[in-house]
Amino acid sequence: MKKYIYLGLCTVFTVLFQQSSFASETNMDYQKILEKAVSKNGPGVAALVSKKGEVIFKGAYGLANIEHQIPLKTDGVFRLGSITKQFTGAAILLLQEQKKLTVTDNINRYIPNFPTQGHKITIEQLLTHTSGLGNFTDDFNIFANEALTSKSIDQVIEKLAQYPMRTKPGEEMYYSNTGYVLLGKIIEVASGQSYAKFVEQHIFKKLDMKSSQYGGSQIIKNRVNGYDATNKGVVNAGYIDMSWPHASGSLLSTLEDMNKWFTALTNNQLISQNSYKQMTSPVILNNGKSSNYGYGLYIEKFNKYQAVSHNGGIHGFATSGYFFPEKDIYIVVLSNFSGQDAGKVALSLAEKLLN
Repeated sequence: MKKYIYLGLCTVFTVLFQQSSFASETNMDYQKILEKAVSKNGPGVAALVSKKGEVIFKGAYGLANIEHQIPLKTDGVFRLGSITKQFTGAAILLLQEQKKLTVTDNINRYIPNFPTQGHKITIEQLLTHTSGLGNFTDDFNIFANEALTSKSIDQVIEKLAQYPMRTKPGEEMYYSNTGYVLLGKIIEVASGQSYAKFVEQHIFKKLDMKSSQYGGSQIIKNRVNGYDATNKGVVNAGYIDMSWPHASGSLLSTLEDMNKWFTALTNNQLISQNSYKQMTSPVILNNGKSSNYGYGLYIEKFNKYQAVSHNGGIHGFATSGYFFPEKDIYIVVLSNFSGQDAGKVALSLAEKLLN
């Protein structure tokens, strides 16, 4: 009997060792992808891979602060850029569930004086980039001059109102940060709270995302320095006041918090199953063709797999998140270098993971 027990234990230990060895080798492969993406002595990149919400890899490489040669760690706080849009989409759906608005509402119900050239623009059309509005961030002068100064949301919208519409609503999918700033205002009107307060109370606090917040000049523990590329090399990121990107790109977060976020989103811990389906369904254009964008998220194919994704880019930072529903796998990549192709890093990790 003792002999059989001994042999059984040997088998168990052998299997556990093989699994541990395989996991270790896989993590080394993931880490090598990060090391290939950035220089050890330059801006860095951090990444997390999870399956069914459980973290299977978390790593970082490069520097959080070049001047002080501070290594990047996995708990660094990064600007998210346009990954903010998925939080805005979920916030709208939360308000719809609370019966404070519907996505079919005319935006002039909440922003009466915003010019739409006689057209009805719905909240859903803002969410899906099919409103016909242009994109104010295409105007370089905004970044060079006006975005350096803090403004109220109404002052920002007053500036955005000066840009003409591109097309009639529903004619095309044209990526518009303008539309998402307007969504921020709609959230404020419908909820009676600032966008920052609403997201903090109804998303971050509810999901225990303690390292996530609306950006600003406040001191933030573990905040990572951002860097841009110029023809003279890497420099400190240019300044932008977060009152301008607002609901289109103002939030900050960490790897762990982003995993909490997407796990809760896909498991209906924040919004209902019907709301999540609405959020991740492509919209149909006026000509009957399907767009590849839902509410703050792209819906696309990666090889044979369905993927729900979004990239982000803002002064000093580049980000990417990919979710593969069939495998329940989530990958998030955060970089403190605006010149980094975070999406490429995320897909390299996906290639390795999905074989």
